[in-house]
Amino acid sequence: MSLLYVSQQTTIYAGCSLAFIGILGNSMNILVFSTVPSYRTTSCTFYFLISSIFNIAYIVINLISRIVSAGFGIDPTRTSLAWCKTRQFCLFTLSLVTITCSCLATIDQYFASSQNVRIRRWSNIRWARRIVVIIIIIWCIHGIPPALYSDISPTTKACGNMNARYADYIPFYLLGLICAIPIVVMVTFGYLTYRNIHLTRTLARQYADRQLVRMVLFQIILVIISFVPYGTYSVYSLVTTGMAKDTYRLLQEAFAITVLSLVPYFYYCGSCYAFLMSSSRFRRSVRNQVLFWRRAGQVIPFQSQSNISMTLMTNTSQEKIVNYGSMQHPVAIEHAQRKNSIKFLIALQILTTVLTLILVGTLYSMTYKHPTREEKHQPYTNIVPTQSKRNGSISVLYVLDPIGHSFCFRDGLYGETITDWTVYNRCSDLDFNTYYKGNFTVGVEGGRVATIIDLGTATELRVKYKYEETVGNGQGYASIHRQNKTLLILKDYRNRTYQIMDESPALFQEGKVLSTAAVKQGHIYALRISDSYDLTFERIVKMLVIAYEPNVSVTIRWEVLF
Repeated sequence: MSLLYVSQQTTIYAGCSLAFIGILGNSMNILVFSTVPSYRTTSCTFYFLISSIFNIAYIVINLISRIVSAGFGIDPTRTSLAWCKTRQFCLFTLSLVTITCSCLATIDQYFASSQNVRIRRWSNIRWARRIVVIIIIIWCIHGIPPALYSDISPTTKACGNMNARYADYIPFYLLGLICAIPIVVMVTFGYLTYRNIHLTRTLARQYADRQLVRMVLFQIILVIISFVPYGTYSVYSLVTTGMAKDTYRLLQEAFAITVLSLVPYFYYCGSCYAFLMSSSRFRRSVRNQVLFWRRAGQVIPFQSQSNISMTLMTNTSQEKIVNYGSMQHPVAIEHAQRKNSIKFLIALQILTTVLTLILVGTLYSMTYKHPTREEKHQPYTNIVPTQSKRNGSISVLYVLDPIGHSFCFRDGLYGETITDWTVYNRCSDLDFNTYYKGNFTVGVEGGRVATIIDLGTATELRVKYKYEETVGNGQGYASIHRQNKTLLILKDYRNRTYQIMDESPALFQEGKVLSTAAVKQGHIYALRISDSYDLTFERIVKMLVIAYEPNVSVTIRWEVLF
């Protein structure tokens, strides 16, 4: 059983479990915080309420689509530009709104527990509502650039950022806005709140809700557990970029990122369960909302000293006797409220389930293709590519041809195909002129990373490595071959000895997406392609530019090195 298979199964089963408990838990948060009077008028719980609403949206849009894509291969972002842009907007907006609300809840508890009266007044439900509106507007504006710069690659059919400058901002977004800044803010104000509570216990009992403080502190712990591992791996990934890594290490890293990228969902899915562990009042509220049919007390007869029979009610939760007649009407009202609350919860769960099913059905219908159509509608082109299944040959790539600008070294055919009157990518190892004008580009398919090196002309190689050439200057190109992780070239023609090329270490380092090199007639190139998901995949090719007409075509001789 490979780590790749384990990663896929982990995404399916762990993702489905997180989605279920996340939707259930956040729905319970919404029910409690929106119906219980003591919570409904508190600014801290208002932040929790907004956070829970956006948590559900984030789970439905991001987690479920990830499960369907990674687990079942259904990814509508490859076919629908509208969904590609919408999903990117939601990812950059929803996550920041919910994390900001958690930070504001922590800050609010610092205000509520402060010894300063003026600071305590800042913990206000009216201000909380205004602040939430402002942060939603701010983060919606922040989500516009990802939507604008996201597009479906014409070659890989993958949705992603197409702006190089904005790509430099993404690490700051992941490490700064998602991980470092929220953790620093919450830990700082959590500590200040804890100090306020212990500095003046009388003041804390008078003004601060100690159970709310515990809920906030547990929320801080949940944030640290959820985001620190992923942030640590992100730092490691940035530090080790460009380092040479063997196949086993790449396989381990791919498995690690699959697991660690699921850990942040603990925050989006686990707040309700953190509240249940930290607050007895929250547990009681949940129990009362769920078990709404149970009466709050029991009716028992009571005999007074004057032998007058009275009906009293024992409140089992507070263990005191009260007059039933005075409590009968409030109990009936409370019973009706609980009944309405549970109806609301059931309706919310049904609505969420229906939306999830609609989303999954839409994803499937957008990506499903009838199996016989491809056979009925074969692509037609007047450009005949190299015959398939060859290890090397001469091929021509054309700038203006819809499929002839990309090439697949696996079978010597063009990298794209026309099916059902639509251009589809099938195996694009090499692209000519599409991404960068006048350049070869490799690592263009989803998950593929590559390196391409211009080795120079045959004459330049002969001068550099000091080997003897024959008529036609073809011995240098012909002698280039690989031996394990080393690239070799001719050393002595007569004795058939070879030497290590100086470019060999660079070729076998970790590649990058969209690696490129300028097309130059007479130059020899070495390229290596690997896959971020299938770490056993590797394709090393040498090629020689035989003819080149800018903005028209390029003719290459190529050979796959085994």
